[in-house]
Amino acid sequence: MPWVTPTHEQIRDGILRDIKNLNEDADIAKDSDHWVRATATASAILGIYQHQEWLARQILEDKCDEDFLVRRAARVGMSYKPAVAATGTLRFTGQVGAAVPVLTEAKRTDGAAYVTTESGVIPAGGVLDLAAQAVTAGAGGNTTAGLVLTLTSAPSGVQNRAAVVQMTGGDDKEDADGLLQRLLRRLRLPPQGGADHDYVDWAEAVAGVRFGTTAVYHERRNYRSLDVVIRAVGGLPSTQLVEAVQAAVDAKRPPTADVLVIGPTAVAVAVAARLVLDGISLADAEHAIRAALEEYFDSLQPGDSAVWSRILAVIASIDGVADVTLIAPAANVPAPVDTAAVRLCVLGTLTLSLAGS
Repeated sequence: MPWVTPTHEQIRDGILRDIKNLNEDADIAKDSDHWVRATATASAILGIYQHQEWLARQILEDKCDEDFLVRRAARVGMSYKPAVAATGTLRFTGQVGAAVPVLTEAKRTDGAAYVTTESGVIPAGGVLDLAAQAVTAGAGGNTTAGLVLTLTSAPSGVQNRAAVVQMTGGDDKEDADGLLQRLLRRLRLPPQGGADHDYVDWAEAVAGVRFGTTAVYHERRNYRSLDVVIRAVGGLPSTQLVEAVQAAVDAKRPPTADVLVIGPTAVAVAVAARLVLDGISLADAEHAIRAALEEYFDSLQPGDSAVWSRILAVIASIDGVADVTLIAPAANVPAPVDTAAVRLCVLGTLTLSLAGS
C-alpha cells in the first residue's frame, strides 16, 4: 500500500490518544497543557515527514528539484543547451555596385534586430542576398519569410528596406523539462558507441536542434553510409546548424563510420480551399486554419505523405467553418526518401476564399 503522510491534526490526535491511554485522568481538552504540548510536538513531527518526502522526491529524476536535476545530468556529461540566435538570409535592393558591409543592421517593427554576417556588392538586377543572424539569441528571432525590415542606417545606394528570405533556428535556453527529457532518454538508452540512438543524442545535444525529431537512415547513399537528419526549432536547419551538428557527431562517431548530417529537403504543399463560414470572418478563419495546418505539418516526419483527407479534416475542424471544398492539394503529396534527398512536407502557400465569391 502507498504511504500516506498523516496531517497535523491526525498526528496531534494520535499523541493525545496515547496520553489518554496511559493516564485516563489526563486532561486533553483544547487549550489544556497536554493539548498545547501535543500540538507543538505534532508540528515538529510533520516537519520531519515533509523533509522525508522531499528527500524521496530527489531520488527520481522526474520528481527531483531543478538543482538536483542539473547535478544528475552533469554526472553523465549533460547540461542546459544555451540560447541560440536565429540565422538565415536577408535580401537587399539598390543601385548596382553599392556595397553592403558586414554588420549592416535591419529591424522589425517590434525592435528585434538582425545583422549581416557577410558583405557583398549589389550585382546586376539590383538584388543581393546576404547571410544574417539575429542580434539577440532566442526563439523570438525566428521570422517568417517575406517580412520587410527597416535598415538602421542604409549604406549609400542601398534602399532602407530589406526582406527576410529565411530566418530560423533561434531557440531559447533549454528549460528543466527539456534537460529532463534528454536525461531520461539517455537513461533508457545508454550509450553504445555508435547505435542509432547515440547519433540522435549527439545531434540533439547541439543548441538549436529540436528534440525528438532527429532521424537516422542507413545505406541511403551507399552500403556503408549513415545519414543523420535534423530539424531546427521553428523550421528547417540552417547551414550553420548542420555544420555544428556534423562537427559534434564527428567528434564522437566511430572512426570508420561514414556519417553525413543533413537537413530535410522541403516539399512545399500549397493549400487552397473555398469556405462557408458561420459567425467568423475570413481573416480570423485564415489565422486559425494556418495555425492548425502548421501544427499538422509539424507532426510529419521525413518520408511521410501530406494526406489530402487529413488536410481537409484539419480545416473542417476549425470553429466557424461550416463547410469546406479543398481545391489544393488534389491528392496526397508524397515526400520520398531516396538517394537524392530526404524530403519533408511543409506548408506552402495558403489560399482561402469564400464559397460563391
